[in-house]
Amino acid sequence: MMRDFAQPVWRVWLKWGGGTAVLLLATLFVFAQRPVHAANLTVNTLTDKPINDPTIDDGLCSLREAVEAANNNAPVSTNDCPAGSGADTITFSVSGSIQFVETMYINPTSPSAVPSF
Repeated sequence: MMRDFAQPVWRVWLKWGGGTAVLLLATLFVFAQRPVHAANLTVNTLTDKPINDPTIDDGLCSLREAVEAANNNAPVSTNDCPAGSGADTITFSVSGSIQFVETMYINPTSPSAVPSF
């Protein structure tokens, strides 16, 4: 029995808790290394509707829905724009003018993320 107390401190630490700490750190390292990929949101309609409009889930991605998805990293509805993720890019597959039905807010994460036209 005396032998356990005579072991160096690092062996006791490794035997009674160091292995758990190493396992925990390895697990955190594996999960912390997941890359964040930005979403590419394509606006395919010139129609604008308020976000709370019950007919917004129409299979089209409006500029308002794309901005909302990019701001919140979540889709507005199930059949329209995908969820944003990171520094998203919004592109247009239509040309023309969009007449906004209400104020729209763009929330860039940094001054370099301000939209360019």
